[in-house]
Amino acid sequence: MRYGNRDQIDAVFTAGQLRLWQGWPVGWDARALLAEVREVTADAIARAPIQRVHKPSAEHRALGAFRMTIGLFAILSAVTLVSSFIQGALGIGFALIVAPVVGILKPDLLPVTLLLLMLPLNFHVAWRERSAVDWSGAKWITLGRFAGTFAGVWLLAALSTQQLDLAVGWFTVIAAAAALFAPPFEPGRPSALGVGLFTGVTETATGIGGPPLALLYQHAQGPILRATVAVCFFVGEIMSLVMLAFAGRLGADQLLAALYLAPAVLLGSALSRLTHDHIRGRGLRLGVLTFALASGAFLIVR
Repeated sequence: MRYGNRDQIDAVFTAGQLRLWQGWPVGWDARALLAEVREVTADAIARAPIQRVHKPSAEHRALGAFRMTIGLFAILSAVTLVSSFIQGALGIGFALIVAPVVGILKPDLLPVTLLLLMLPLNFHVAWRERSAVDWSGAKWITLGRFAGTFAGVWLLAALSTQQLDLAVGWFTVIAAAAALFAPPFEPGRPSALGVGLFTGVTETATGIGGPPLALLYQHAQGPILRATVAVCFFVGEIMSLVMLAFAGRLGADQLLAALYLAPAVLLGSALSRLTHDHIRGRGLRLGVLTFALASGAFLIVR
């Protein structure tokens, strides 16, 4: 009477007599017995000196789905704090440093955790230097960014974890090399649209989008670069997160990781407020881009 799996057994015969029908014995009421057992055991458990160590299995699995070791938390917090400070001081650097490190240690957090962490950071920088924002350039960048976001969601869905590692590595290396060696040019409407489009693709897929914006404003005054890049980032990150949410790419693990690392972002951003008017950016910018090149290369070859 068995057709395949155990759940496909309709009847069990022993010595020619029907003993089970669709999982239940014939000739006596097994359901009534189980109901009586449940009543007795519930009372016995209630009176017994039992101390529950863990929550029920479903709750325990839900709470324990994401675990971050102390070592991993310490490393990511330190990297996040330093990167937040550098981004607040220079206008770029956060994703270039954090993305390859996260890609090495916890790649499943990309890009959502990175985008969430940059929201308060860029809001703070944009508000701090709001009087210096190039609103005309920001408008065209945001328009291009909106179009690029769709391609970024498609790219993220199409890539495996290993391919995403390679994408993060290559985007990091290309963006950092471009920031180091690209010749100077004046930002205009076509370049702003193009940079916005490229940033929408790369930041939605990998979390990295700063270097193209920094290239666009590399010869502008520091406050203009920091404020305009921060505004474009903040608006663009909201676009990317909304699109990723619609695509089902926002997970509880990524949200929890962002919550754990948020204090490091806030502290680094606050420290940058004390120094952004005095810090000498050229050497620090060179160090950030060199680190990004090394980290991106490691992701590619590992």
